[in-house]
Amino acid sequence: MAEDRRKGDLSDRKWLFADDDYEVKFFAMQNNMTPEQVRELIRRHGNSRTILTKARAGFAGMTKLSDLGPPIVGTRQGEPVNEGEHFHRCPACAQAVDWRDLRQVIWHEQPGHAPLNLDS
Repeated sequence: MAEDRRKGDLSDRKWLFADDDYEVKFFAMQNNMTPEQVRELIRRHGNSRTILTKARAGFAGMTKLSDLGPPIVGTRQGEPVNEGEHFHRCPACAQAVDWRDLRQVIWHEQPGHAPLNLDS
């Protein structure tokens, strides 16, 4: 029978194993990723949490606007006086958010999110 990695000393917390669904899901939730993306990071960089956290910042494919699907166009009541009224500054990541694109609005509502790569 395999050893339960959640029991024992805290030195096990330095490692993240791809076959430990609970820990993978928890790491994914903490870093705004999917469990599949976390497993891909583990495959590429090994299972050190420190290295995975650093690699997560440069993980291609997780913050591209086009990866969130096609634009979801919102409607606004009344016409804005100028183009600038369609945007606001995200308090968490300081990126300008276009209120007309609900993908951006939903992304920036997530706690602890990273800025989007506006590729489209």
